Amino acid sequence: VIAALIFALAAATLRFTTLGRYLYAVGANERAVRFSGVRSERLKLFAFVVTGLCVGVAGMILSSLMNAGQPTAGRGFELTVIAAVILGGTSLLGGRGSLLGTLLGVLVLKVIDNGIIILGWNQDLQMVVPGIVIILATYLDIVRNRANVG
Repeated sequence: VIAALIFALAAATLRFTTLGRYLYAVGANERAVRFSGVRSERLKLFAFVVTGLCVGVAGMILSSLMNAGQPTAGRGFELTVIAAVILGGTSLLGGRGSLLGTLLGVLVLKVIDNGIIILGWNQDLQMVVPGIVIILATYLDIVRNRANVG
């Protein structure tokens, strides 16, 4: 419920507010945003603060699910998160992406994880899949950007 509320608030902010447009613009071309008179440093600081708050909430939820606070509980999550965001269509070069796409990326990765378990394959593959996704998505992003330029 908490994650759904945060997701809905973030999606509405990014889609329907000037702040959201500015955040996308900073990701696409920070220099142009600065030249247009917007203080991009403050926008980036705001984005990092909100990210930190979300990570803190996620850490509290994870600790409550485990009934303990362990400093290594989230080890390996960062690779999965990056893979989900990239799989959702966000460009590594910035300026393109959506929260809905990221949510779809998370769902696809979870389906793959569940498929690995159901098929009885080695669970170490669950750590390999995000790496493969990142490598393939990076390659496809580079190819797509070269095609758009040329």
